Amino acid sequence: MFHFNTVAYAGYCPLDTLKALAQSSDLLRSEHWYTGLALVMKDCRLYGDAIEHFEEALMLDSRGWVAMEGLGICHAGRGDYLKAIDWTQKAI
Repeated sequence: MFHFNTVAYAGYCPLDTLKALAQSSDLLRSEHWYTGLALVMKDCRLYGDAIEHFEEALMLDSRGWVAMEGLGICHAGRGDYLKAIDWTQKAI
């Protein structure tokens, strides 16, 4: 799996490229796949798209605390602090 350095790539992560790279793998579209892609999107500050993928991960595994934590960070990044606190508490 690839990993982007947040500082080096912040603001320069074309969404289409991220999705194409992720979909080019033969990996099963599991909770881990959606969470991994969402984490990269989060690091690139693509919060809305990351939220969608974290939510997809939670539909596959409702106990996915990494996805919950990611949702908290994304909502904080969008300035929605009540949702951020709620998701962070669920992750704990």
